[in-house]
Amino acid sequence: MNLLLQQSSSWDEIPQQSALIGLVSRVAYDTPYYYMPSEIPPTSQWLPDACRDTNLIFTAYNMAVPSFPDLIGYCVMKPYGTYPQFVHTPEQHGVIPESCIYIAELGVDESARGHRIGSILLDFAMAHGPSETRSYLVRTPVNIHGTNQPNPAVAFYEKRGFHIVENQGEQQPLIEAKHQRPRLFLRKDVR
Repeated sequence: MNLLLQQSSSWDEIPQQSALIGLVSRVAYDTPYYYMPSEIPPTSQWLPDACRDTNLIFTAYNMAVPSFPDLIGYCVMKPYGTYPQFVHTPEQHGVIPESCIYIAELGVDESARGHRIGSILLDFAMAHGPSETRSYLVRTPVNIHGTNQPNPAVAFYEKRGFHIVENQGEQQPLIEAKHQRPRLFLRKDVR
């Protein structure tokens, strides 16, 4: 696959905004998430805002037809301190806020899965992150929605060197259960 990886420093610089909104929506409604339209706001409402305060927006394009690049993957990262939705503290996550990057969104179109696009995109994004970064944090559902089967995203991140964040002193994963879908945190320390 002829792949083009690109970094945009703002929402306004993303070349195919509507294609990105469509891809993020498809990923949300597909394995392992299976969100229902009534469960989450439309992507067009929250994605532009999620991308406004970061310059860490990465996209992957299949360049099989160079004059018509096909958007097949995305990664949006944010400085930890700019993500107000966390219910846990930096100490619970085991990070220093000023040197941690939160991976807010990472996804690959179903038709492009199995070609290492997610790994290539994540490596590219981390290589182009701030030089002072000492850790990356991500959260993902524990299971495939509606099943007891493990979410394959957990294994994906573990293969990339991430480790499940444990609850302090409990030897148990730190699980965020404020939503109907429990999510766990994974962290990768660098340097």
